[in-house]
Amino acid sequence: MNWFSLALLAATGWGLAGVIGRAGVIRLKPHTMLLFYGFTLMAFYFVVWLFIGKPFTRTNYLFPLLSEGTGAIAFIFYYRAMEIVPASVIVPITSSYIIISVLLGIFLFHNPVSLRQILAIALIFTGILFLMFPEKGFKSGKWLVFAGLATLFWGLWGGFTEMSVRYLWPMNLNLFFTFIAIPIWLPYFFIKGGFKTGKPQVKGIIFSSLSAVVGASGSVCFYFSVLKSHVSLAIPVANMYPLISVFAGIIFLKERPKPLQYAGIPFVIAGLFLIGG
Repeated sequence: MNWFSLALLAATGWGLAGVIGRAGVIRLKPHTMLLFYGFTLMAFYFVVWLFIGKPFTRTNYLFPLLSEGTGAIAFIFYYRAMEIVPASVIVPITSSYIIISVLLGIFLFHNPVSLRQILAIALIFTGILFLMFPEKGFKSGKWLVFAGLATLFWGLWGGFTEMSVRYLWPMNLNLFFTFIAIPIWLPYFFIKGGFKTGKPQVKGIIFSSLSAVVGASGSVCFYFSVLKSHVSLAIPVANMYPLISVFAGIIFLKERPKPLQYAGIPFVIAGLFLIGG
C-alpha cells in the first residue's frame, strides 16, 4: 500500500474518531475522557505492536520524545480551550498546525516538494478552513492562548515526526506515544479534580474508548505513510479528516453541513487529486 492510500486511511480513522468522540465528550469531563482515551490507546497499541511491532532497541530517542511529547501536551491545551468555548470555534485555529509541520519538513528536514504539491497543499488547507470555520464570529480571551499553544505543539509534533520514524518503527512510535502521554495526562487529570468533578457515565467511557481505537488505527496508518513518503506530503492528506467528519455526521448523526462546509469540499478533492497524482 502506498503512502497516499495510507494517508487517506489515516484521515478516515481520525475523521470517524472525531464523530464518535462527540458522543463521548458530552457525557464525560474533557480531562476524564482524556484519561480513558489514553489507557485505551495504550492497550490497543500494545496488542497491535505484538503482531507488527519490532523490539525496542538502543537508538536516538530525542526526536521521538520531541514529537510524542509535544503531541501529548497539545491535547492538554486543546481540552483546556474546549472547557471555555465550543470545539467548533477552536478547530479552525488548531487545524492550521499543518502549516507549521509542513514548513518544518521543508526548511528543517529539506523535504522535496514540487510546485504541484505546494498547490495541492494550499487547496487542501483552504478546504479544511472552509470545512471547519464557524459561520459566527468569536470573541478573544484566555481560550485563544490555549488554542494557539495547541496549534503550536501539534505543529511541532507533525514536523518532528519526519525524524521520529527514522529511529523508531511506526508501530513502536505509536506505543511510545502512550509511554509519554499517560505520564503527562494523569497529573492533569488529578489537577482538574479527578472523578470529583463528576461520576463518569458508562456510555461516555464506551464512546471514549471506541474513539481511541478508531483514531489509533488512523495514527498507525499515518506513521507508515510518513515512513513511505515524508511529513510535508502525508500531513496535508491525513489532515483532511474534517471532510470525513462532515460525511460521517450526515450519515450517522443526520447533521446538515453549513454552506461554508459545502464550499470546502471541492478544494479538498482537487488538492487530493493533485497531491496523489
